[in-house]
Amino acid sequence: MRFSSLCSNGVALFALRALALPTATANTTCTPLANGFAAIDDSPAINAALASCGASGTIVLPADQASSLFTPLDFSPRRDCNVQIEGTLILAASQLPYYADRSRAVFTIANATGVRIRSVAGTGVIDGNADRVFRLQGDSSGLRFEGLKISAGGINAAYAAFDNVAFEMGAVRNVTMANVDIDFRALPENDSPVGTCFSFDHGTDAVAVRNVSCRRAFMGAHVMFDTMGNSAPTAANATATVQNVVVSNFTFAGTHATGVKSWFNLSKKVVRNAVWEWVTVEEGTPAAFDACYASQRSTQYYPDCVRWATYDAEVVFRHYRGKVGNPPTDAKWGEVNGLMDVRPVFEDWVADK
Repeated sequence: MRFSSLCSNGVALFALRALALPTATANTTCTPLANGFAAIDDSPAINAALASCGASGTIVLPADQASSLFTPLDFSPRRDCNVQIEGTLILAASQLPYYADRSRAVFTIANATGVRIRSVAGTGVIDGNADRVFRLQGDSSGLRFEGLKISAGGINAAYAAFDNVAFEMGAVRNVTMANVDIDFRALPENDSPVGTCFSFDHGTDAVAVRNVSCRRAFMGAHVMFDTMGNSAPTAANATATVQNVVVSNFTFAGTHATGVKSWFNLSKKVVRNAVWEWVTVEEGTPAAFDACYASQRSTQYYPDCVRWATYDAEVVFRHYRGKVGNPPTDAKWGEVNGLMDVRPVFEDWVADK
């Protein structure tokens, strides 16, 4: 049984939470090894490697390793570290109730700067049953995710269809996601689209998502205010903002591809320079703006949302292909009351013949 990490500096890092770890020098490489047993948590060993090599170092999860995750991986706070996922990370199915809490995610990235998560060889797989996989928050910046494949199978449909999220972000800036493939699968008894691939909540700024696919998902890449719990202001005189988000070369198959679908509180919502471009829709609604979607029509919040939702939004949907039909022409598209000012731009939509 292996319950350790092997580092290039020759120091063995045992997976003990109380262990004092040496400070890694720049360019140190840590390679945490899996136990080899699905019933044993490999997260402590990976977190030990992050603690040791997370400052200007590299953490490599090898291609021949399958690691079981029972507890979250914590990237906070890390600086200028390079994480290479070449093997398989499997979230233990038994831990799904633990991750049902909105405050929990498999990957916690808060107060981090210059974190790069990728698969250099293109072999990295994240196979999860999570409520949330990556949560980016806490004023983190300079984050990069490249060459990842996320497969979430057997998702419990007891949650709202949009509640399982691959990449959920708020209070982050300068984030790049490239060459990422996401595949959601519900439990067999509810074989319908489930999950959200990318959500952008309050404080998201300067995010580029490109060359990504999102299949069998309920929602693709959306601005989703107030879905991260207490991350956004709620007072009537407060303002929540998402700005400078560009999603490009995005392939979607599911229910709702792109747009805005949010929860409700009394704060004013501002969306600036949110652009979806070169989007291929294989199945689903191409673009939508629904300020009251997540408030659900069967709850007390929905009528309040319809009455009080306040938005100032500039959104662009251009170069759409596939099953897109004609773009919306309603001058009041997305608006449910006189407190909303939604200014959409639809350009170059070409539907399949």
